[in-house]
Amino acid sequence: MQIIRQTLERMTIESFADQHGLKMLVKEAFLGGHARFLACFAGEVQILSCPPEHAGQGDTEEEAIQDYAEQISGKILVIDPNGGVNRKNFKIPILHYGAAAIQKLRAKQPSDPRKPMLNG
Repeated sequence: MQIIRQTLERMTIESFADQHGLKMLVKEAFLGGHARFLACFAGEVQILSCPPEHAGQGDTEEEAIQDYAEQISGKILVIDPNGGVNRKNFKIPILHYGAAAIQKLRAKQPSDPRKPMLNG
């Protein structure tokens, strides 16, 4: 039997940001009694179905960026949400951060060598 697979697009959050001219804001905040890192796209951007000040959290910058990538995957990104001339909407692919995240994603996938893994 021939099987036609249609997989979801996957990419690093770095590639997605570069592709759309976005910058990542990482800041340190005092949360829950200790310092934590927060990560989100900077500037005039909005992620639909997320609160306006939504950010990933982690004990390290990398964990915060990975958390943000996981939370916004599959959602709609709006650049210039207030209706300016630069307003654009994008469907966010499944995002991951760096090589460690790629290994984590691969570990969760079935090991069938005939099944496609990540789309580059």
